[in-house]
Order: sequence, then C-alpha cells, then structure tokens
Amino acid sequence: MTTKGQLSKGELFFSLPVSFILIGVALWNWSHGFSHFVNWIWLLIGLNRLLTLGRKAFPRWRGLLNSLALASSFVLILLVVYIAFRYFL
Repeated sequence: MTTKGQLSKGELFFSLPVSFILIGVALWNWSHGFSHFVNWIWLLIGLNRLLTLGRKAFPRWRGLLNSLALASSFVLILLVVYIAFRYFL
C-alpha cells in the first residue's frame, strides 16, 4: 500500500531501474558512435516510463509531467511511423 507521493516496491525495484537502463543504453550507444533510430526509441521509452513514475512520485508537478509524458509519447509515435514508412514500405 502506498500513499500519495510514494512509489510501490515493484515500481521502485523494477520500473525505475528499467527506465534508467533504457536511457543509459541509448546514451552509451550514442557516445560510442552508434547513432540509429533504435536509440531514439530506447531513449523515448525510458523517458516516458520515468515521467510516468514521476507523476506518481511528485504529485505537485503532475501537470508539467503529464505534458512532458504526452510530448514524449507523441514523438515516439511519430518516430515509429517514420521508421515504418521509411524502411518497410
């Protein structure tokens, strides 16, 4: 049971590290010269997961985090559509 402004154990021990791992892998690949659209996808998924957790952890900033999560989701959708049309059609 969590109160307002707290993350559950599953979110704290699974979702939060997965978000940081996805962002870290994308940044690691870019720093070593591997720049591909997959890195953008990993970065945006990690960022979106982190923003979603942030909405629950920081209820005062819910409006800002909602806007940022919506923007990252929109960019992720556009990127996937671009990749689909460019490489598969």
